[in-house]
Amino acid sequence: MSQWSTLSSGPLAQGFSPEKGWFRLKLDGPVTLSFKQAPRDSQQVRLEVIFSYIEQAQMENQAKDQIWALVKKDMPLAYKMLELQGLGLEREVIEPVIELLVTE
Repeated sequence: MSQWSTLSSGPLAQGFSPEKGWFRLKLDGPVTLSFKQAPRDSQQVRLEVIFSYIEQAQMENQAKDQIWALVKKDMPLAYKMLELQGLGLEREVIEPVIELLVTE
């Protein structure tokens, strides 16, 4: 989805698009613009939130890597939960990850 803004109006309009850079439009009449929000995949959003949590957590990088590897693993959720609990890490670290995994 392209987002852009105009800096001027009148017969010539100048704007900026992140994909195309600066541009100029010659306006010959009325112009209507509409933008649609592209739907985001809820699973991808969930993974982004979990990654952010893990990244900010106060723990060793090796533990963070182990958690992230399990979160990304292609396996049933119940097995992920069991393996996360089996890492031997503090409950305060693992429980939020599990909660984020099961949240719709």
